[in-house]
Amino acid sequence: MRAVWILVMVVGAFAEGLAQYAAGGPAGSRRYIFAGGLAQSRPAQRKLSAPEQTLFDAANRERVARRLAPFKWNAALASAARAHAQRMAQENRLEHQFPGEMDLGTRVRLAGVRFRAVAENVAQGPSAAIIHTQWMNSPPHRANLLDPELDSIGIAVAERKGQLFAVQDFSQASQ
Repeated sequence: MRAVWILVMVVGAFAEGLAQYAAGGPAGSRRYIFAGGLAQSRPAQRKLSAPEQTLFDAANRERVARRLAPFKWNAALASAARAHAQRMAQENRLEHQFPGEMDLGTRVRLAGVRFRAVAENVAQGPSAAIIHTQWMNSPPHRANLLDPELDSIGIAVAERKGQLFAVQDFSQASQ
């Protein structure tokens, strides 16, 4: 019975995600708004890599400098981001959703995130500092980083041949 319930939730979330995805949005930055999420156990905590820590610290420096609350680290968001960053590195290209891959909302739900809104930044570059600068110089990415409604973040960075593939998944936690 549990497997059927999860399948129903995934199919429903997929349909919602398709509707949002069809609405489009700027490349490199995507935002979905959902009501609720699928609760699952949280993945084990993992130490951040140096590039991940750099991106987390830089994001919070930007927010605090503008009198916004710093992001709270969310291990489940990071888990979803990690799987996607690894896929981007493997494919050697940036995408918010590869063919056959679940949309952002479904990926974070299945990772155990409960949210009201979710957004994502993806980038490729030679260093975390350069990636952060690229995001801050891009209006849609900057908007995600500085959105006062988003309160949680998970970041993952995968490396391929000297290039970093970075994913920031953001959420507004559901109450």
